[in-house]
Amino acid sequence: MFSFQSNYTTARPTRELLSDKTTAADELTYQNRVADFLGTPKPNGQEEFDYFKDKHYNVHDFIWRNPSSHRHSLSVAGGSEKITYYSLLSYRGEQGSYKSLDNSKVNLRSNVTAKVSDAIKINLNIAANQQNLDRFYWPFTGDDDFDVSDLYRVTFNWPKTFPFYTEADGTPVNHVTDYPVQTPMGSWQAWSVIDQVIGNRYIKTRNRQLNSILGIDIDLGKYVKGLSTKVTGSYLAEDYNRKRFLTYQKNYVFNPKDPDGNRFIPAAPDPNKTNIFTFSSNQPFMDYNLSAWWSYQLNWFVNYNRTFGKHGIDALMVFEQSETGGSIAYARAENPITPYDQFIAYPSDRQFRNSSGKDSVGARQSWIGRVNYNFDSRYIAEFSFRYDGNTLFPANSRWGFFPSASIAWRLSEETWFKNATRAFDDLKIRASYGSTGNDLDAAGNRITPFSFRQRIVNGSAYMFGDRLYQGITPGATPNPNLTWAKSSSYNAGIDFTLLRGRFNGTVDVFVRKETDILGYRQVRVPDNYGQALAPENYAARSWRGGELTLEWRDKAASGKINYSINANVGYVKDRWDIYDEDAALGPNGLRNFESRIGRPETRIIGLRSLGLIRTQEQLDGLLAKGFKQYGRNPYLGAILLRISVARTTRPVLTARSIITTCNCCPITPPRA
Repeated sequence: MFSFQSNYTTARPTRELLSDKTTAADELTYQNRVADFLGTPKPNGQEEFDYFKDKHYNVHDFIWRNPSSHRHSLSVAGGSEKITYYSLLSYRGEQGSYKSLDNSKVNLRSNVTAKVSDAIKINLNIAANQQNLDRFYWPFTGDDDFDVSDLYRVTFNWPKTFPFYTEADGTPVNHVTDYPVQTPMGSWQAWSVIDQVIGNRYIKTRNRQLNSILGIDIDLGKYVKGLSTKVTGSYLAEDYNRKRFLTYQKNYVFNPKDPDGNRFIPAAPDPNKTNIFTFSSNQPFMDYNLSAWWSYQLNWFVNYNRTFGKHGIDALMVFEQSETGGSIAYARAENPITPYDQFIAYPSDRQFRNSSGKDSVGARQSWIGRVNYNFDSRYIAEFSFRYDGNTLFPANSRWGFFPSASIAWRLSEETWFKNATRAFDDLKIRASYGSTGNDLDAAGNRITPFSFRQRIVNGSAYMFGDRLYQGITPGATPNPNLTWAKSSSYNAGIDFTLLRGRFNGTVDVFVRKETDILGYRQVRVPDNYGQALAPENYAARSWRGGELTLEWRDKAASGKINYSINANVGYVKDRWDIYDEDAALGPNGLRNFESRIGRPETRIIGLRSLGLIRTQEQLDGLLAKGFKQYGRNPYLGAILLRISVARTTRPVLTARSIITTCNCCPITPPRA
């Protein structure tokens, strides 16, 4: 079956553009009214008003366009009992409200499933896309950001009494020429919003992705009943290419043809009177930012599921391996001989060219196992483990073993329980223990690769003769004992169902502890040591909480309507148990309120207003207690603040002349 779809959409503003709401005559009138208010002669007379009757200067006439988009898609699907397939190719193109603001994307998806035999099935899934983002050079937001809303604000402020372009003889025109005119407009007088959009400069981004997954399922029940295996492999590739091309803006200073008459009539452009707008860049330039990333993952599953009378066994064994890698390259050239967007137009001198690059690689390997046993659906036990290896860690601590276990007892299936009460349709109690490992540091960031080895990094640059040399320096002190952060969780819960299945709920309580978290120590070393100290696996953090879930399910209108009502409430509190901190944050330190120890990571620290120091009596009382902040005495009119940490408040007063939030103030508390 084939399917083809195509559509085109366009949009029009439902409100008048702000730049269209005023004319040159409105600006002339405004200037006259300002003069009236100031008591000065009116600058504009009938001659000026008559001059603009046949002239219309509007920025949007040059840069605005109505946005549009078009989409096309072609798909095919079909198959037989042995093979099924589906493929899709689509294209989307969009044009923004400003010229030189375009976006397009090509997308490909394909899925094929083949039944090789009654026991073997193969599936291949491929997804690929390329996105092209083209936009004018706009340095005031991110390079890949299409939000240029600030440009719109600028356009409706642009004067309408000066031409944007003229001919060689000074005749004003409403099209682009080689003679752009500087609009006298405050500190931005050298900038042209029109040339910003349609000028010879741009940012082009290309982003491509490929994701492929191959899976093979094999049923081995012919040889061992309940046994099956599956192998999956995936490959992901992503390429990124961003090119920026910047040229300076050049425009001619506006000169009135008759300074003593109509000052809005332009004279011929003077090549000796020009302005250059540099976009805050030292030189015109062109640069490339290139990156290529890839990853693969291989999984081999072996499943066993079998029932022997009242005994049930469900077992799983998994081998997993993955690798990731990539490279980044950057190249920049400055001061072109001619404004051409190719490197051949730029000098080859090293002072006008620079480049950099880096590679990244990492790998993981795991063995995962799980065995679940149940007897007569009453007693349930499960054991699982992960044996993980990660190249972020040195060979002697690369592997970590993380076991987990759980047990459950369905009391409602016991004969003695059924004889004792009929209230419960189902009642199960359970408990579990689980452990995992991660490669994150105390700030939640991934550990820097090769931190267990001595590394060389870029150091200070220096001049020798007429050349610049880049220095190198040793990286942080290596940590040969780097290892996994370990997490252990303890959970207990009850599941119940009442009133013939209409009312059910779950109660859970848990404790989770994470140890050996990578963090920096507060140890100081002399500057002549020459290296930063490496982080260590020492920090600890814990969580405690519980959750209650209730649900009512029933029928109404003689069984024609099914409905349910759910309620859920949970409570979790975390805290740091071990974290190396500055002495000032210690139990007796002046900044103890900032300490993480015993407090949640997301605690709120600030200063809460207690009111103003309004009377001399208040002020004298504070001075008598020795109250100070930043070494200053309080004064009348100051705001009294107290330190607040999370939901608790310590009775420590401070004074500042403004309300603020502070987490680093050296506060001297009042004497008791």
